[in-house]
Amino acid sequence: MRRFPGAWAAMVITMCGCRSPAPVEKPPTPVKVVRVEARTEQSSARYSANIEPETRVDAAFRVGGYVTDIAQVRGHILQEGDTV
Repeated sequence: MRRFPGAWAAMVITMCGCRSPAPVEKPPTPVKVVRVEARTEQSSARYSANIEPETRVDAAFRVGGYVTDIAQVRGHILQEGDTV
């Protein structure tokens, strides 16, 4: 200890500054509060949309006529070879 008194003093001062800081309390997160009430409500929804094909094909028919039936179910994904 007598050989380097300045070094010992510097080391003690440095070690005193190595304390971890006091924990800081975070303020509570603000939230929106709503009072729950019982009520009846109709559960229906309407959506509008535009449907566009991934690819477009011009189709021509040899015979005129009207579409009388669609052989697919709504939401069904078509596979190659399916009857439309």
